Amino acid sequence: TPTTKVGDRYVLETIIRDGYSLGGEQSGHMIFREFATTGDGELTALQLLQILHTSGCKASELFAACKKYPQYLINVPVMNNEMKTRIMSDPTLGEAVKREEGTLAEEGRVLVRPSGTEALIRVMVEGRDPDLAQKCAQRLADFIKSI
Repeated sequence: TPTTKVGDRYVLETIIRDGYSLGGEQSGHMIFREFATTGDGELTALQLLQILHTSGCKASELFAACKKYPQYLINVPVMNNEMKTRIMSDPTLGEAVKREEGTLAEEGRVLVRPSGTEALIRVMVEGRDPDLAQKCAQRLADFIKSI
């Protein structure tokens, strides 16, 4: 399963490039290439109802297959957009992210990204072990503050 930068635009680019018919984001934006090029909540609801009807399953049965882990989001304030760019291009940040991903041992994920609208770097860590995920997020936030 490929991952992209955050945003409908990037999800759509990957759908088209790789020939997928469906893509989405955790925020709930789902893109059904056959019908639309942006996330559409009503379309997503209709597609889900169709799947429930066709499968004969309950929603709880379908969603039981999805693992849901606790998430921790820390917004790290930065001075301006130039600083966001400098921090995000710093190779030591990539190394720190990889270290924390290793700490989670494939039982979670790490996303560090610049806010598109504010002078912030967003650090999100999701993991099966809530304490570990929270500590990983805090270490990354502290690391970003030190750059």
